[in-house]
Amino acid sequence: MMKKNSEHCSAHPSAYGQVPGIPLVVMPRWFRGLFPFVHQVPTILPAKPRPMSKALIKQVLPLMALQMVVAILSNLAMIVLPTAVGHLLDDSLALGFSEYWWPWGALLLATIIFLAFTLAMEDVVTFGPWMRIYLTVNRVVNRRASTNGSAVSAEIPPGDVVKTAVDDADYVASLAYFLSQLIAAFLGVGVVATVMIRQSLTMGLLVLIGLPVVMVLMSLLTKPLQKRQEVQRSENGELSTITTDAVTGLRILRGIGGEDAFRTRYVKQSQIVRQAGVGVAFPAALLTLLREGLPAIFTVIVVVVGAHLALRGEILPGQLVAFYGYTAYLVSPLWLFAQFLQTVTRSWVGVKKISSVLAVPFRVSDRMVPGFSPSADAEPLIPAYLASQCGTESDEVDWKCGDLMDARSGIMIHGGAFTALVCDEPSHAHELALRLARTNDDDQVYIDGRDMRTIPYLSLREHSQFAPAHAHVFSSTLGTNVLGMRAPEPYRRTVVEAMADDQWDANPANPPRLAHPKNRLSEQNAALVESALDAAVAQDVIDSVGGIDGLLAEQGRNISGGQRQRVALARALASDVDVLTLIEPTSAVDSHTEGVIVEKVIAMRQGRTTVVVTTSPLWLSSMDDVVFLDSGGAFVTRGPHDELLRTCPKYRAVVHRFQAEEGE
Repeated sequence: MMKKNSEHCSAHPSAYGQVPGIPLVVMPRWFRGLFPFVHQVPTILPAKPRPMSKALIKQVLPLMALQMVVAILSNLAMIVLPTAVGHLLDDSLALGFSEYWWPWGALLLATIIFLAFTLAMEDVVTFGPWMRIYLTVNRVVNRRASTNGSAVSAEIPPGDVVKTAVDDADYVASLAYFLSQLIAAFLGVGVVATVMIRQSLTMGLLVLIGLPVVMVLMSLLTKPLQKRQEVQRSENGELSTITTDAVTGLRILRGIGGEDAFRTRYVKQSQIVRQAGVGVAFPAALLTLLREGLPAIFTVIVVVVGAHLALRGEILPGQLVAFYGYTAYLVSPLWLFAQFLQTVTRSWVGVKKISSVLAVPFRVSDRMVPGFSPSADAEPLIPAYLASQCGTESDEVDWKCGDLMDARSGIMIHGGAFTALVCDEPSHAHELALRLARTNDDDQVYIDGRDMRTIPYLSLREHSQFAPAHAHVFSSTLGTNVLGMRAPEPYRRTVVEAMADDQWDANPANPPRLAHPKNRLSEQNAALVESALDAAVAQDVIDSVGGIDGLLAEQGRNISGGQRQRVALARALASDVDVLTLIEPTSAVDSHTEGVIVEKVIAMRQGRTTVVVTTSPLWLSSMDDVVFLDSGGAFVTRGPHDELLRTCPKYRAVVHRFQAEEGE
């Protein structure tokens, strides 16, 4: 065994942090200071577009100031360069190739070296603001989608949310780069205009008048381009949603013969996106034409006017060369201005998309928690590390034995007992279960006599959780899926390790990248995962993926529907909470497996409150209490399963009907 491990280590040394040879890059210590980013504290952004833009720019102002200083220095070097060439040429023509040329020659050489240095530094410092804004937006959108996912997905297509977190974040981040560059470039334009006016009033006025005219022509296209990009962005998000839904339900589509219907829908939406892209193409192409053509025309005009002035003896040949160099420099501000217009247009569309995600109201919040009053733009959930400071300790509640009470229906769930919810219309039982688990603050629900809304939500989730009817499985290892929020943070690989892992992954004989040796679970976590999977009778899942470190595909596409459901059940059991709500936990498994699961779950959850929405006799016969609701969701009766079968004909009819439907 030791020999096998040593061979594995030598075959893939990066997995253990031992990368032989020369490092790809050496990072100076000061370099990391340019990219500060806080990982522990959740970032909050205003939900409105303009305040959000200001907040994003404000947090990177120091980095943008550094970027601007470096850009100004590089722009000044670009201006000094043609000045030195012009003086060197005029002195050489007037005095010959003598000792008088060396001061300007030395300045020219020093300027070239300084320009190379500043341009290199510019590439370094411009990455900081972009990365900070991109990571902030990406993180805020992802966090909001995870903490308020049900509300967000109900209003915004999932594909649109994904594009917002990735593409829109990129465009918004690019704004900081172009803004600093543009300010520095226009300061350089002012210097160039001053120098040209001092040498020739005609040339200086030509620059001061011609440059604004070119910019106005470019800016006229901003509005139509922005409107058409908004349409394209919206339609593209819809297409992404269709694609995402299709990939998620590919197996189901094939099973019911729905490929043709999906293809028709996809082709139709693709044509809409294409038409929207064509609509964007005209103003975008015209702006590109102006960006490339107008500076060239402007350069020709300046050179022609300068040549006439030189022929009349009003300026020297060296000054003409310098003026050409100044004009060539002015092309850069014009190009930056055109890029800035496109970036502003696209980033404004992105900011509005981001704000639409953040503006979705939370279904749960901590606004009723005493001592907590978030601002209008803040996320209305108390972070876990602040929950104890709000004077609302959740430990005051008797979580294990405290009764649950739903104020709307008046139904009470006895603490520490197993309770089943049965209804002729299953959706009403689902709604009651979700209320008891506090998934919406529109209703009053009490735990041990205390309104759940007065308990910080994240503290509540440490004691009470629910498993929805749809089994969510994520692209990660089996063990990580089962541990859920308790899973340790994945090992953060270095760039060199990531490159080595890519080569390692190319060999199918080795485990996948997510099964990285440093991502393996501790003995305690591994024991918890195995215990939960055993209670969910999911040994076949362990075998099919190659152990608890085996990889599950996105949405669990490499396992069956029944296996996905048991993985989700194992996750709920591994949470080890005092109050657990399960909605149809075994609807996709056979009766024999279901019977074993019921026995093991009851043994594992003994003495803690467990609510199960089900019509399965295997569950119902093992419950301490069964609450029966009519077709409208109102309370009818309650008691043990056998007693209700004898005394309540409606209950008996409902259970037998569902049993007959399952038998079919």
